[in-house]
Amino acid sequence: MLYSELLPYIENKLVSGGIPKTDAKAEARIIASDIGEIQIGALLANPNTEIVSGRLNAINKTINTRIFERVPLQYLVPMWEWHNIKLKLVTGVLCPRQETEILIDIIADFIKEKGIEKPSILDLCTGSGNIAIALKKMFPESTVAAVENSTLAIPTFKFNCNYNNVEINFVSGSVLEQSTLVKFIDRHGAPMAFDIIVSNPPYLTKLEMNTLQPELKHEPDVALYGGIDGLDFYRSISAIWKENLKKDGMILYEVGQEQAKEVRRILNKAGYKDLKTHQDMMDNDRAVSAINRE
Repeated sequence: MLYSELLPYIENKLVSGGIPKTDAKAEARIIASDIGEIQIGALLANPNTEIVSGRLNAINKTINTRIFERVPLQYLVPMWEWHNIKLKLVTGVLCPRQETEILIDIIADFIKEKGIEKPSILDLCTGSGNIAIALKKMFPESTVAAVENSTLAIPTFKFNCNYNNVEINFVSGSVLEQSTLVKFIDRHGAPMAFDIIVSNPPYLTKLEMNTLQPELKHEPDVALYGGIDGLDFYRSISAIWKENLKKDGMILYEVGQEQAKEVRRILNKAGYKDLKTHQDMMDNDRAVSAINRE
């Protein structure tokens, strides 16, 4: 097979295997470069070059796993690029989505708007560490802390921190339990306060968990299920972690489809002000932010 034939070949195989065409085009480029080890520039510059058989075999194996087992591509490539960082992702760890990148942009805007020189940020339900690591890389002078309870995710989080050469203050514990806050006490016995608390918590409802698309069945239930109505984590985090948010600090959530209104209601009830809903690139309500005025 020639270089000029590779991308159409992969894309057609993915589409015929049931992958949406809009996803297949992007996935074809990732498979060619990350599995076939052929840079896109080389494919375009050398169209008549023959592909090494070993690389084509690896590409075909990945395609088959992707379409027949519906394993997310994030688990099949050595490293996954997300918001200018690279992450190792394994089964048992939530796959970061492109739409989640909006959280980084909202936080960056808040930091610049407020003129915070050395922001302190707390990432709850950090998973692979994608949000915490991206923010630390973007703001090297920041202090970033992260909380995670999954024994599967924690080793991946630590690997990703080392790979990206960042230092994150990590705490193992449940964000739903008051006892985890004890680990955020300063040397004077007062709660540590952050400029920003961010979370992409589990938010699927019980009904949604029973009707998961095939790819999601490979991802951990603990990173997806947010209770019967999908709102358990928003209720607990908004109440429990408020004392760790500075006055005029921002709390920011990613939210699921049609959850923005209810999450705003939860934040309002907990006493937060200046509630905002933020849309992603597809104009879907993707995030909700609020300010602690107390």
